[in-house]
Amino acid sequence: MRHLVITLLLYLFATRIDVFVNLIANGEDIGTVFMRRLVRATLWILYFGWQGIAFAGIWCLGVCRCDDFIIRAFLIFEFGLRT
Repeated sequence: MRHLVITLLLYLFATRIDVFVNLIANGEDIGTVFMRRLVRATLWILYFGWQGIAFAGIWCLGVCRCDDFIIRAFLIFEFGLRT
């Protein structure tokens, strides 16, 4: 459940990246425009990196649960063992 909450929070953060960028770098001169683009690119890279880690965690939880279920079903079916 924790991975799903983290993924949702990261999604909500991503929908507000432009708001954060405008709060950090406000103005129209060339330095501010460059800073805005740099901050936006950095935030998107951080978002994709952490979102990838969160999705990998969800995937690992799903794979481990599935393997555990298959092993238990096999042991119960073949040997009558209850784990």
